[in-house]
Amino acid sequence: VVAAVSVHGANGFFGTVAIALWAEPWPCLGEGPVGLFFARNPEESAAAFSLLRVQIWGCLLITAFSMITTFITVVVMNQVPTLNFRLERCMELSGLDELEHGMVNEDQDFKVAIRDLVENLA
Repeated sequence: VVAAVSVHGANGFFGTVAIALWAEPWPCLGEGPVGLFFARNPEESAAAFSLLRVQIWGCLLITAFSMITTFITVVVMNQVPTLNFRLERCMELSGLDELEHGMVNEDQDFKVAIRDLVENLA
């Protein structure tokens, strides 16, 4: 299983929201948004809360867009017989390492080694 959501989604969400919290004024850009932690007056605080709301709303929209487009892609791909995501049951049980790469996992190797050891001792 690929941990793409925990690696990219959670960190991306945090990074996007963090902009609204820790954005500092940058002299090169002139007047710009200030993060919630650097707001010095009520106007800057209001702008920082507005930026926070926009950043969170953007993250939610990106999440919804990604979920919808992924769902549509998977449904369309599953309609094409050669692009089916689901494996046959026998392939699932034996594992793709062995079927695709000719490799078996360590657990199977260990079981075979123990079985051979027990047979040789008997």
